[in-house]
Amino acid sequence: VEPTILILTNIINAILMFITSYIGNNEAKRLTLINNNKKLLNNEKFIIKLIKFLYHFLLFISLLQAICFHNSIAVIDGLIRKKGEFKRTPKYNVQTSKIESKQLINNKKQYYQRKSIDWLALADIILAIVFILKSIHCIFFIGIYLKFGTIILYMSLALGYCVISIASIVEVLSSTSKQ
Repeated sequence: VEPTILILTNIINAILMFITSYIGNNEAKRLTLINNNKKLLNNEKFIIKLIKFLYHFLLFISLLQAICFHNSIAVIDGLIRKKGEFKRTPKYNVQTSKIESKQLINNKKQYYQRKSIDWLALADIILAIVFILKSIHCIFFIGIYLKFGTIILYMSLALGYCVISIASIVEVLSSTSKQ
């Protein structure tokens, strides 16, 4: 199979995924407004909505690619039957007073927050650096016209791993500053 055919099929797949996601996102917003008995306002221009959606879509795809690493580790842990501690999912619809619910939420935040940077967070940082360097390598040493699709992939992965790395570092710093 020729590389141009593969590139064209990938481009067509990306366009179709973008279109279906855009339509689904608009339909979900419309149904949410109808369920909440609010009127649908069409004040925003189509181009502005499209740009906002494109920004969120690309960020979503980047994070989705980066989270695959964590999901793979979880699947491998399950396959080798690694024992882990059971953490109950917090329940937020409990009928309590505002003070009690704030105490419950603060206790849950302390229970679920990381205390230190673990090896997964370090792996995220390393992968972010690797994909940033690979993007730079493709741009300056291979040529932007030869590997345009690869550059986009590497930059997307770098963005996803950077966001996850920063989020885990902020989580650790916020949990240590509260103690």
